[in-house]
Amino acid sequence: STYEAQRELCRGVHLLLSGLIKQGSVGTGEHSFMSHRERFERRLAPMRALLHPTPPLFEEYERMLSVDAHSASTLYSAAAACLKAARVPLELALRSPHGTLSTELACELRDMVKVAVQNGVAAAQLAQRAAATPPGAPPTHVAWECARHCDFPVIVLELTPTAAHSA
Repeated sequence: STYEAQRELCRGVHLLLSGLIKQGSVGTGEHSFMSHRERFERRLAPMRALLHPTPPLFEEYERMLSVDAHSASTLYSAAAACLKAARVPLELALRSPHGTLSTELACELRDMVKVAVQNGVAAAQLAQRAAATPPGAPPTHVAWECARHCDFPVIVLELTPTAAHSA
């Protein structure tokens, strides 16, 4: 279903981001004026009134995001698998009988397929680089593009001057 595809797409982008954080390519956004816990509590405060779905507690959120036991290469490989798993149900939904999808939904599904494919390729490339890169090497430079889909960013690998000349 498209719900499962969106969940896998979210999971894939999260794992990709986690690998980038672990490698030092992306900062964690810690601010001195507010702790991570305080930001979490403030952002989820409006949802506390909901009975269903139950908002997560900060401890559950931290445990869910913990990737300390995994290497960046493992995180990137897992991201690639999630993004591939997201692509399949999206493509199946697009093949539904003509006329059953609105034009708007079909466009959104096509955009999500493109996000899954582009991020899957980036994740596979990052997994190969991370496995071949010695510890202490400079991090891979990346850029985030949100033009393809408003909810799911595309990760673009930026070539460093040395990588551009060796390609």
